[in-house]
Amino acid sequence: MRRPLLDIEGLSARTADGQAVLLDVSLLMGPGEVHGLVGQSGAGKTSIAKAVLGILPRAITLNEGSIRFDGTELIGAPAATLDKLLGTDIALIPQDPMTALNPSRRIGAQLTDSLRLKAGLSKSAAMERARKLLEEVHLTDTRRILRAYPHELSGGMRQRVLIASAFALNPRLIIADEPTSALDVTVQKQILRLIRRLQREHETAVLFVTHDLGVVAQICDDVTVLFSGAVVEQTTVHHLFRHPRHVYTRALIASNPRYDQPGASLRPISDEVIADTLQSLDAKGAS
Repeated sequence: MRRPLLDIEGLSARTADGQAVLLDVSLLMGPGEVHGLVGQSGAGKTSIAKAVLGILPRAITLNEGSIRFDGTELIGAPAATLDKLLGTDIALIPQDPMTALNPSRRIGAQLTDSLRLKAGLSKSAAMERARKLLEEVHLTDTRRILRAYPHELSGGMRQRVLIASAFALNPRLIIADEPTSALDVTVQKQILRLIRRLQREHETAVLFVTHDLGVVAQICDDVTVLFSGAVVEQTTVHHLFRHPRHVYTRALIASNPRYDQPGASLRPISDEVIADTLQSLDAKGAS
């Protein structure tokens, strides 16, 4: 079997006061795969993404497990190893395009930073590469955009800039942390199609964090369903929607708004489902 690109095994984390953040989380990703992390707020999705990137808050400690990227252990790796990988082999598409970009610097300067630092391009070569990256994410009038400040662009344009930045150095893995949650529905669809197209063209693996099962259905190949820091179900997207095994997964699917049924009542996840899920996790931990 080919070595996985990302191998997370038995990952557990707790806060300083002992509260569990992640509980024995494991997942495998191959090159070029799109793997979704889905669950309600507080399920542990972003904590997993931050653990891979090595940016968990100081208040959270990784107690057990490993994170291997193409065979290299990331937990406890020397700073030089992480610095070499991050931004080059592993990149991030953050959640909020307004706060992720520096409001005091022009778009061109922010796009060319990594190109000059990591790829060693000259200022002019980096700016030309940045212009082509903007064209690749379907932004026109690129020279104006490169001179613009973030507040002069729409939310969708800022997100496209961040996507261009993530793909700039042809990384093998991109962490996409709810990159469409701050956008309206129409722009969300455009951004998802853009990420999927670029992912296929660059053959990049994407770990996609989202609370929206509709997004999972559109972009992901495999999916991990999380609840309270633990994995409750892990399967292909095709199988998830046709044969969900866990009671929480079924409730999560049922609670998702149906765009083909306008006006239909929302179905919140019941207290009984929450209690059953907690009980099943307790039983799993005891075994």
